[in-house]
Amino acid sequence: MLLDGIAAGQHRQLDVRFAAEQFFSSVILGGFHRVLIGLELPDLNYVRKRHLQKAVDLFLRGCGPEKV
Repeated sequence: MLLDGIAAGQHRQLDVRFAAEQFFSSVILGGFHRVLIGLELPDLNYVRKRHLQKAVDLFLRGCGPEKV
């Protein structure tokens, strides 16, 4: 997804591997840790889906084209 966005000019040039690691750490592991310590149940309910959508949107905006 990031490589396609970079090729299309939708995302700035960036270290895709580093970006993927940051996404995984913040979005995926964050939810896993909340379940692991008992803050959330391990189901994919509306609230969790919405949280994931907002996290992905925030991440992709951060990778967006540079402002000139």
